[in-house]
Amino acid sequence: MAKYQEVYLQLASRIVNGELQPGQKLPSVASLAEQHNISYMTAHKVCELLCRNRLAESKARQGFFVRTILKDNVKFTSKLQVGKVGLLLSLDDPIYSNFYNRLVLRLFDAGHAPVALGCSWMMENLSHEEAGELLKSYAGAGVEILIIRGDGSFPYKALYEVRKLFRKIIFVMFYSGEMVFEDADKVLFDMRKAGFLAANHLWENNFDKFAFLTQAPASEEMRRKHGVSGKLFDLDMLDGVEEACKSHNIDFYRHGVIIAGNLPCAEPENSIKKRIRTAIEKGCNGFICMNDTRAHEVYLAAAEMGIAINKDIGVVGNFNTSIGESLNPRFSSVDLNVDMLIEGVISSLSGNTCTAPMYIQPKLIKRH
Repeated sequence: MAKYQEVYLQLASRIVNGELQPGQKLPSVASLAEQHNISYMTAHKVCELLCRNRLAESKARQGFFVRTILKDNVKFTSKLQVGKVGLLLSLDDPIYSNFYNRLVLRLFDAGHAPVALGCSWMMENLSHEEAGELLKSYAGAGVEILIIRGDGSFPYKALYEVRKLFRKIIFVMFYSGEMVFEDADKVLFDMRKAGFLAANHLWENNFDKFAFLTQAPASEEMRRKHGVSGKLFDLDMLDGVEEACKSHNIDFYRHGVIIAGNLPCAEPENSIKKRIRTAIEKGCNGFICMNDTRAHEVYLAAAEMGIAINKDIGVVGNFNTSIGESLNPRFSSVDLNVDMLIEGVISSLSGNTCTAPMYIQPKLIKRH
């Protein structure tokens, strides 16, 4: 992440979270430069980005001030860039639809008029040639910028071949391709940190024999056809779990098990719930879920076995959805910080391409 993006996200976070109130004066450019050990020019670029993205405004001879952030209504302006930003983002889960809806509003507020191009996974069954033709049609229709959820079914190879047709490509949330994409920005969840926070929470509550509930890996056919990496984002999360194990002197290989499968289960005899029951019977007392949805399977298995959640076994989710509040008892979950992910996308649209990924830091939401 470039230094100006890092400082931008810090200030944007304080504005979005309400720490800095509308009308409040921001630190002077000179103060920002000194505080963050950056040049005056870099500090001024940060303030300009805040203004361009409508988080701040400049007042002559007074400085920069926090603006009121768009919440429930869209304010159209003459500066809208109609149809130049194309969205290839998933809507198949509340996790992603919530991000999509909030991103669209934020893009409008920042002066863009995004166009929905469909879901990122809809290209899964296309041939390499079909995917390439579809991407070319987007460029032919006037799309200059692509914002893509980099999941494990996107045709990275096809996009790489036609990447020069687009002025900017932004991979958001995840990046699961084998290609380097040196001209693309990556605004990503820090899944390694998410795994560390989840595991660390279990260890601190004396649940030290864990199961990691995740998705099925990408098929070999998908990997070869579309250039999908053998290591998807869930394995980054697992790396964080292993890091937490080391910090607590826990043997990762003796105390951990991986339960991989997609929901809903296609074959009842191989269901995730059955494998959860087996893990509990073998002494597993902590469950780290790649997303909150999988926590529901743990609750079902525990109910059948007469096991008490938060007493006999611990559960930590990921993405911090309403499921964590609705199940009884409630469970803790990692908040991947969608608001700052959106601000990262807005920053990327306003700045130059950065070769280093921008990782958005998660936080743990503890529920007792």
